[in-house]
Amino acid sequence: MTSEGSFAYTILSDGTATRIDTPPGSDEAPTCALLWRHIDGNDTACREWLEKRSGIPEAAVWSLLELETRPRAVKIGEGALVILRGVNENPDADPDDLVSIRLWVTAGQVLSINFRPLLAIADMEHVLRDRAVRDAGDFIVELADVLIRRIDHTLDDLSESLDLLEEDVIDERRSHLRPRIGKVRRTAIGLRRFISPQRDALTQLASGPFGFFDESDRINLSAAANSVTRIIEEIDAVRDQAAVLSDQLSDLRQEAVGNRTLVLSIVSAVFLPLTFITGLIGMNVTGIPYADEAWAFYAIVGLNLALGLGVLAWLRVKGWFR
Repeated sequence: MTSEGSFAYTILSDGTATRIDTPPGSDEAPTCALLWRHIDGNDTACREWLEKRSGIPEAAVWSLLELETRPRAVKIGEGALVILRGVNENPDADPDDLVSIRLWVTAGQVLSINFRPLLAIADMEHVLRDRAVRDAGDFIVELADVLIRRIDHTLDDLSESLDLLEEDVIDERRSHLRPRIGKVRRTAIGLRRFISPQRDALTQLASGPFGFFDESDRINLSAAANSVTRIIEEIDAVRDQAAVLSDQLSDLRQEAVGNRTLVLSIVSAVFLPLTFITGLIGMNVTGIPYADEAWAFYAIVGLNLALGLGVLAWLRVKGWFR
């Protein structure tokens, strides 16, 4: 009945956690201080158990199986529906494509479900081995901390990428800079869109009417919400820095276009009178002065050279070369 992504843990009052063979979708309830059931949302048998025999309120089941979710915490009966999001660190995945983890929490049980792999689940198994969890409140606190650490790592990578982009902009290495800056901005915007509700969900857990949280849990959840606030501020800073780099890149390009336009203008200004003279002297009509003189050609060349140098000198005095 179980799948590769479904499992269960029994946790004793001293924090000892044991992975059990009982399928997560089983009706059997082992005796322990806390039972953690994790269900792969793609496991048809576990979904059927969740819908028909789990005893979880229908409204909570509907939310647990919903594909499109936002982070939130809602009290339903004697339990709590908690939806959080973690960074998608699967191969070839975009960091801003956050993965939802849905939880149904009561005093003696935590049921979690997700439809895509999430490394934070494996992190929670390591936390259980360290005996850091003794009740449902500890579990939510540790899960929030694990998710925040993963987001922090992603944000560090994003900041490092942006620093490298800034060096490239300063050094005017402009190859493919605009799409790279755009990718950083898009990632930051996506992260903020889903991380901001997560702060609200943690705040609701810390201050809401959830009886399985003690004072220590509420303090830790408030600290986690503050950490998410810090992450949001850092994301805003990354987004603003990316916007500044994009503007700076646009300025550099406009400056380069301006410089090229200036060169073309100078060339045009120098050759405009020369073109007029050569066009006038080159007309095939009778009456061109000194047309039969041997020195006339050299005189015209000398006149053009003098005019060109004169125009260049005038442009220099006017500051066109600054």
